[in-house]
Amino acid sequence: MNVRKWEYTDILKISEIEKATFTPSWNYQMLADTFLTKTFTGIIAESEGIIVGFGCFTNVSGEADILKVAVVGCYRRQGVGDTILKEIIKECLIQGVSTISLEVRKSNQFAIKLYKKNDFDIIATRVKYYGDEDAYVMQRTF
Repeated sequence: MNVRKWEYTDILKISEIEKATFTPSWNYQMLADTFLTKTFTGIIAESEGIIVGFGCFTNVSGEADILKVAVVGCYRRQGVGDTILKEIIKECLIQGVSTISLEVRKSNQFAIKLYKKNDFDIIATRVKYYGDEDAYVMQRTF
């Protein structure tokens, strides 16, 4: 598996994975607009040249917010998400980040387990954050 930073030309494929993974999902334009901000960093995981997962975060004044981590269905539970998350953490350290935060659906036990494995702690709950469901706020501090 190859891991690299997003390129603008990746956004169409990323938007397809986004639509298949998240409800509600960001559309192509939202992804493109976010990609173009100065605070944005995106990570891609590829297998044989095909994008099988992605993650992204923003870094504002040394505090990172993970916006997305998504893996194509047939590649889930194979370490792709863990690889993407580790690369995000590595990039955060390079950028001098002191704290990484994220929100995750309370029902997404696989993601929660992944984040806990990578030293994230649940620090709060956001009621009805996803409209129909609460979210945990998870954080890792360096």
